[in-house]
Amino acid sequence: MNKLDHIEELKRLNEIKRLHELFELASDNAGIGIFYYDVIEHPGFFYAQDKVMELLGMKIREDKLYTDDVWIKFMQSLDDKLLVQEIFEQFTQTWAGKNKLYSVEYPSYAFNPPKWLAAKAKVTKYDSDGKALNMIGILIDITEQKEQQNIIEKQKKELELLAFKDQLTGLNNRLSFYKYIEKETASLLFIDLDGFKQINDANGHNIGDDFLIEKGKCLLDFTDKNSFEVYRLAGDEFVITIDINVDRLAVIELTKTLMKILAQPVKIGELKLSVTSSIGICIYDGTIDMKEVLHQADVAMYIAKRNGKSQYIIANEFSISDVSMV
Repeated sequence: MNKLDHIEELKRLNEIKRLHELFELASDNAGIGIFYYDVIEHPGFFYAQDKVMELLGMKIREDKLYTDDVWIKFMQSLDDKLLVQEIFEQFTQTWAGKNKLYSVEYPSYAFNPPKWLAAKAKVTKYDSDGKALNMIGILIDITEQKEQQNIIEKQKKELELLAFKDQLTGLNNRLSFYKYIEKETASLLFIDLDGFKQINDANGHNIGDDFLIEKGKCLLDFTDKNSFEVYRLAGDEFVITIDINVDRLAVIELTKTLMKILAQPVKIGELKLSVTSSIGICIYDGTIDMKEVLHQADVAMYIAKRNGKSQYIIANEFSISDVSMV
């Protein structure tokens, strides 16, 4: 090599070095590190930017060449065997050409709290026999994105819960009930509070709302003790689902108890307010679907109100023996 060629080679190397330093700076600021395997230039080693080693919590080498011991040591720091297996399988299958892209996420316990990393890589060159000659990849710090994703998922779950809760009483709402009967079967108590409209009209909606909140607490306490579920459908209408293994006589006794509980007066400020309840019962017998069970319980409740209120009626059993005045 003559002197002129030597100068040109030095210029080229200096330019490569300068570009490499600029790339290092850019990738550091972006939280990204690059690694690559080249079985021709560096057999038995892989190249990695300092950012890669920093994210893995490993010692940095000046020549930036590392053996797979680095990855093995890092994998040993993970306590999730399934995750380690997934990482290993994805890497080997990508190297073998079975996967187009190696893409995994894992925590780095070199930090407190741990950082979350995303690794992505692909083979870009094969020999004539289809054997991989290199693999280039990036390691990204995705901790912030992961935290934002967790916040979004948490908010999403909270919104979903709110969607199925009655905003006034905190009980399960109509939407929740209809979702329930899509998959579940139960006997139903359809409850209407007798005289609630008069309380609302005489004392205002704020008092009416407070009254419903207190009655909602009574219903929730009753259902919690008996392992049932209660739903507010609208206004002063509620539904209680009862396990289909509870027999008819037991359902009737539970209904009588509930009517006595709901008849107890509620103190709101200086006011002492009380109502009775009309309840329609439909015992699930397996011959009709849940929409029909609801319809029959609803009809039975309206018959109870029409017949004088403060009573329960069992659907399709409208004889005098099935009417209880409380």
